[in-house]
Amino acid sequence: MKIGINHLTHKNQVVVVNYGINNVSSVSKALKQCNIEHTISSNPEYLEKCSHIILPGVGSFDSGIENLRINGLDEAIIYAVKNGAYLMGICLGMQLLFDKSEESKKNTRGLGLLKGKIVRFNVPDGVTVPHMGWNEVFARDENEITSVFKKTDQYFIHSFFVDPEDGDIVSYECFHGINFPAIVVKNNIFGVQFHPEKSLKGIQFMENFCKQ
Repeated sequence: MKIGINHLTHKNQVVVVNYGINNVSSVSKALKQCNIEHTISSNPEYLEKCSHIILPGVGSFDSGIENLRINGLDEAIIYAVKNGAYLMGICLGMQLLFDKSEESKKNTRGLGLLKGKIVRFNVPDGVTVPHMGWNEVFARDENEITSVFKKTDQYFIHSFFVDPEDGDIVSYECFHGINFPAIVVKNNIFGVQFHPEKSLKGIQFMENFCKQ
């Protein structure tokens, strides 16, 4: 899967987005482990000028989008990505990259950077939801950044997963009663359903991402 990027306003400025419902401290701690300089920010003007954006998240789709929109962070992220900044969405942050979600009670629109929707697990009897704990991920289409995850266990906690219109953007899958996308990649956009900050391979992935 080829990764492309256009002009960057400022090279090597990494921003972790703080929009009130995400655990930015664990992501920041992981970045410090690999000596990646970064800023935690809720300032849309700062996001528009950075080279790399990390969008972690926990909670519901509705509250995630609403919190991003309060200060115009949604528009800032879209602007930055369209101008070449790399973006990594983690867990809920990954789901917010898409158009819409079955979880939404308000028919809230997502960021729309990736086409598709978020769907609820419909799994056989005996398979628990939410999907929680360590589970192996399997490569479908590796690249130089995601290859660190080959046949590794990663930590998941979610009741919904992404259903992209374009299946070719799925880089890794996981199995929990059914196969679902664990990582999606399209040009300068990365979505990760698990929490990379909780594993050594995941931290290596975050380092690789930030150095692109």
